Amino acid sequence: MKYLKILILVILLSLPAAAQFPPDTLWTNTYTYGYQSFGYSVEQTTDSGFIACGMTTVGFIQHPYLVKTDANGNSIWERIYPANAGAGLYE
Repeated sequence: MKYLKILILVILLSLPAAAQFPPDTLWTNTYTYGYQSFGYSVEQTTDSGFIACGMTTVGFIQHPYLVKTDANGNSIWERIYPANAGAGLYE
């Protein structure tokens, strides 16, 4: 009887985790410039596109990096800013 109670408890505790939906994903894409690029924040813009900011490494120097996309994730423009002691763009 003790094992049955434990089994029922385990099943009941696992139900909420199994009932959760995965997060919504509109699209996935990789944007890179230089050796390594890291994204820190993505925001939707008023034209339904997105803007992502982060950092990229060019010639062993880290530069702030900004990418603008359309609603489907296609890159419209990207900007690499002059290095400033490893500064990056954050939210």
